[in-house]
Amino acid sequence: MKAKNIIQLVFIATSLLLCISCKKDAQPAKPEQAVNLSNGYTKTSGRNILDGTGNPIYIKGVQIEGWLSVPSHMWGAGLSGETKIYEGLTQLIGTEKAMNFRKEIVKNFISKDDIAAIKNSGFNTVRVPINHIALDKYYDGWDALDTLVSWCEQYKIYIVLSLHSAPSPQSTLFPADYVFPEPVLWDDAGKRTETVNLWRKIALRYKDKKIIAAYDLLNEPDPPVAKKDIFISLNKEIIYAIRDVDKDHLLFVEGSSYAKDFSYFSSRLPDNNICYEFHTYNWFGESFDNQLRDFQNFSKLHNVPIINGEFGAVSNSQAASIRREFEDTTRHINGWVFWAWKSYYLREGDWFGGLQNKDIHYLREFDVSPEWKKVMNYVSGTLFAPKPTAEETLDGMNDFINRIKLKNTQQNDDIKRSLIY
Repeated sequence: MKAKNIIQLVFIATSLLLCISCKKDAQPAKPEQAVNLSNGYTKTSGRNILDGTGNPIYIKGVQIEGWLSVPSHMWGAGLSGETKIYEGLTQLIGTEKAMNFRKEIVKNFISKDDIAAIKNSGFNTVRVPINHIALDKYYDGWDALDTLVSWCEQYKIYIVLSLHSAPSPQSTLFPADYVFPEPVLWDDAGKRTETVNLWRKIALRYKDKKIIAAYDLLNEPDPPVAKKDIFISLNKEIIYAIRDVDKDHLLFVEGSSYAKDFSYFSSRLPDNNICYEFHTYNWFGESFDNQLRDFQNFSKLHNVPIINGEFGAVSNSQAASIRREFEDTTRHINGWVFWAWKSYYLREGDWFGGLQNKDIHYLREFDVSPEWKKVMNYVSGTLFAPKPTAEETLDGMNDFINRIKLKNTQQNDDIKRSLIY
């Protein structure tokens, strides 16, 4: 055989090997590429998330919090979880009126119009925070999720279901709906069993819904080092329970320390369809670059995909800068979710907002009436907050329901441009 032919054959063989190698660990879809929302289940392949046809997909999501999981500051004041809000409202106006208000919240905070607007804004995913009480106490969350699934199927918007508050909270912070002095999840074996069983119910109900991109097992868990083994064991038990009834859906697993630390995972969890999720808020000036480097190293070491499940509480320019970091393909991050789609716009002087930049914005913003502000300060436990009358409470509630409807909120064009360009 001529030397020239031998060289050509060697070149072709080498090229084929390189192509095979690249396919196994391809870069995530470039953010500017159109996302193929096919009818297949999302899945992992090496460090990538793929759609049902096997093409890389890049998540550009928004979080629809304040609906089936409610931190009080998103409704106007305070730093408490949902349980205290409804306990306070019940004290002020009685159980029947408080539950009627809850029905109106579920009906109006997120509507079909919201999903259409999210789609038209250029996002491809909604992350849905869920408080367990929506599913195992009030039971209104099931119908709400069923309806959301139908809307998202219509508009081709992926869904990530995220358990923000387990039957016993996974942290002592208000987004987990912690109420002092109840035990946290790591100290209550019975509640861990309830958490496992709840996920089995969710998976059984939605196992055929391919529009659901992932089940996000525990939002921002904070197990202490002494409870590391319990944390790992619980994740495994949830995975086994889901796989008993649903073999196909992608799972998102978050690190400890409020989804900022993957070090508890010394090895891969026992499933081949898991993406590891981190959050970035940098409240206290942590090095953003160092955080991302740690997440990248974990992804490389274990050959698993990573994704940003939450970022926000930033100015418009900061949002654009962080988004560009996530979309740098050399970092191999499979997408991001912005917090939040809709919220009360924190004013300068608001206690929560006073901790941060007064220019924090959301995609859709609303103000609240003085009556509702008074109610929220009281029910959330703000120090020295005066008690509103029943009349003030009802007036505030009725006004609030009207203000949260999409047509009455204000779109923040600057933050939108920072995220979708």
